[in-house]
Amino acid sequence: METIVAIDLGKRKSVVCTMERGSLKTQYRTVRTHPEVFHDLCVDLDAQNTIVLFEIGNQAGWLSDMLG
Repeated sequence: METIVAIDLGKRKSVVCTMERGSLKTQYRTVRTHPEVFHDLCVDLDAQNTIVLFEIGNQAGWLSDMLG
């Protein structure tokens, strides 16, 4: 089943919304805005069946480096 993960990246905290496309079931959680937290979040995703969206500001250069 395909999953959409939307992340609102904040300076200290970020909000992650996960939605299963088939059921439209959503789950929200708040996480620390820190490279290790986002690394762990991305490693756990099913790359073949997940779409990830980020809302970011200019302070997120480290995220681009990590995903690059």
